[in-house]
Amino acid sequence: DPMCIGYFIDNELRFNDVIPATLKADPEQPAKVEFIKDLKKTYETIDKLNASWETKYASWDDLAKSKETRIKGKGFRKDRDAFYKKFINRYFATCRKGIKKVAPYRLYLGCRFVGFRQSGIAWEAAAKYCDVVSVNTYSNSVYNVNNGDFRGRPVLVGEFHYGTYDRGMFSSSLAPVGDQQERATSYTRFVQGALAHPNFVGVHWFQFRDQPLTGRWDGEGYQIGFVDIADTPYRELTRAAREVGENMYQYRENGKL
Repeated sequence: DPMCIGYFIDNELRFNDVIPATLKADPEQPAKVEFIKDLKKTYETIDKLNASWETKYASWDDLAKSKETRIKGKGFRKDRDAFYKKFINRYFATCRKGIKKVAPYRLYLGCRFVGFRQSGIAWEAAAKYCDVVSVNTYSNSVYNVNNGDFRGRPVLVGEFHYGTYDRGMFSSSLAPVGDQQERATSYTRFVQGALAHPNFVGVHWFQFRDQPLTGRWDGEGYQIGFVDIADTPYRELTRAAREVGENMYQYRENGKL
């Protein structure tokens, strides 16, 4: 498809769970096996590890069987960060390799982070391997986002929206506002902010149609569409989208609102 420019791999992964999940895993789980393998290279003996982590493991097997996650030693924090960096770099490198093998002329658009509160390790790895870093964010604006996080990479917003209760829905949205006019104003403000930010290359609204009145499988039933469930447009929002679209090149060129 000539209109396809690239691929997202995964969506809103919980990267902060990597270390706790590894520590709580069974002894034969691959990540835990690799983590302990790295620790053996660093410390050689379990006594040296205990001294660094302030723990009391009887042996390497005891560590492998342990599911303890509340480790306070300074040495643990250093080893934790080293393994996290290894893990997340392997993830992004593997995804890039897969995409470039089967679609060498398409972009690797990242994994759609959950918001901007990611560790520096995560940003660094994404910027190293992704052609475009992608983030889902339900916020008022992205104009003041720190561009240093992206290490010079372009950024794509995978999801944003605003919703309200005024059309009979039982749940407003992940970013609730007062009424339809405020939805339109919020949309305009967000897109203008992205256009004025040097790193942002696009934003995706979630979603075109309101979610079902009876709710989604996970309970979401948001009034977040450009149209309602009967395909009737929300005039305020569609008018705002048209006005921003007609002027977006001027916003981008000027770099200011």
